Amino acid sequence: MRTAPPDLPRNARAILAVLRHGTSSVGDLERLTGLSPLTVRRYLHALETLRLVVPAGLGRSNGGRQPRLYALVSDSRLALAMHLRFPGASVATVELNGRVVATRQVAAAGEEDPVLVLERLSHAAEELLGDTAPGQAIGIGVALPGYADLHRGVSLRIGRALAWRDVPVGDILARRLGLPSLLVHDTAAMALAEQEVGDARGERHFAFVLAEEGVGAGLFLDGTVYQGAFGNAGLIGHMTIRPDGRPCYCGNQGCVESYASTRALCERSTEMAPRDVPQPPTPLEVVQRAIDGQEPFRTVLTDALDALGIAIANLAKVLGVQTVFIGGYPASLPDPTRARLVEVARAHLQPPLRASFEIRYSRIREAGLVGAAVPVIHRFLGMSAAVQ
Repeated sequence: MRTAPPDLPRNARAILAVLRHGTSSVGDLERLTGLSPLTVRRYLHALETLRLVVPAGLGRSNGGRQPRLYALVSDSRLALAMHLRFPGASVATVELNGRVVATRQVAAAGEEDPVLVLERLSHAAEELLGDTAPGQAIGIGVALPGYADLHRGVSLRIGRALAWRDVPVGDILARRLGLPSLLVHDTAAMALAEQEVGDARGERHFAFVLAEEGVGAGLFLDGTVYQGAFGNAGLIGHMTIRPDGRPCYCGNQGCVESYASTRALCERSTEMAPRDVPQPPTPLEVVQRAIDGQEPFRTVLTDALDALGIAIANLAKVLGVQTVFIGGYPASLPDPTRARLVEVARAHLQPPLRASFEIRYSRIREAGLVGAAVPVIHRFLGMSAAVQ
């Protein structure tokens, strides 16, 4: 059982929030926090004692003495981050600057007892923390798919994983590890990661679209991740694009997910050519054979990119976002293949939005883990919440 660190005074958090963006002098901290010189110096001394801040050399002189600079000690505290992404799950330790220190992969299947899965994650987390000092771990961030009551930390439903209904994920982990927990939807977590440490830094409006076992979007709007009433706003995977199309497990027909998910890639390849595809292929096999020009794989992948492109265009039109980041298997496709996705999306946009619209591909590894840690780090540093 771990012990969460004590809450820091508001003024100390204000200083840490500034230092997270780089070194600063006492004068810079006064200006950016509104605190008096005496207060800034007093709290800097206290934060040095806690090993959260260290002197970082001298800054540029403006005519007088060179000012002493201070820096945040990013590895002085660690957030635990967990990502449920059936099949499988992962856990990591993440520094205050968003850098992943170490990860562990954990076996997890949707039909298993959720308590057993969370116990495995907790055990892996304890191993990662190892001999860390008391109070060094600041909390647990959990990225999970499906519907959730994020404020209560409860998973309401995860796709086909029927066992994950009304599961108090946050309470179970908090009791097991002795740390406060925060839940975030996995695509929202990826949007947070992109804004925090990726290519979306400085942007106030964008979407992050993930195409894997499911298809969803994280929405970063007006400087905040929006998650909606059930935690999964941006569920474009169940947007209907072909009213008379393939049946979807959700009960509807023609959903984006029934064409563009990795499951759909495999199922459609077998359905379209049962003699040529005697065994269900893996998503990687479908993609590679499609790139090689083999049928029915080429048609299956083209249909998937078309469905995804239409959904992305609809998302951009509804939200008015000019930039969409893509994660999952489309991000690893060669440029000539994924050009189809861009062409279809742009073809379904009106001229004003089309002129400024951009699709970019995420370069962040373990974006779900990084994004799960971000709200925990922000809470510790006293930064305003970037999640609704």
